[in-house]
Amino acid sequence: MDTIAGYDFVDEPNRHTFKLDFLVYDFAGVRFIYENDLFEIHLLLNLNKEKVISKPNSHYSEISDWDSYLKEIILEIESYIPEKFLKAKGWR
Repeated sequence: MDTIAGYDFVDEPNRHTFKLDFLVYDFAGVRFIYENDLFEIHLLLNLNKEKVISKPNSHYSEISDWDSYLKEIILEIESYIPEKFLKAKGWR
């Protein structure tokens, strides 16, 4: 994972939001969007292609096993990265 950029922070009564962008595997961007306990994780494949990789209407507070949840997300991200790229970088 590369440097994390945070933006669109709002911390007001009944409204708490923020976004985080970062690069994974030196290949794809990831955007984490949080708003009032709901969140989405987007995979940014290029300038014109974005894919939501989290479960719809995910509630941050309802996830009890973050290790398992994040392993699923990592596998989803890796499925979009060419195997040759992962091997060349030593990640496989």
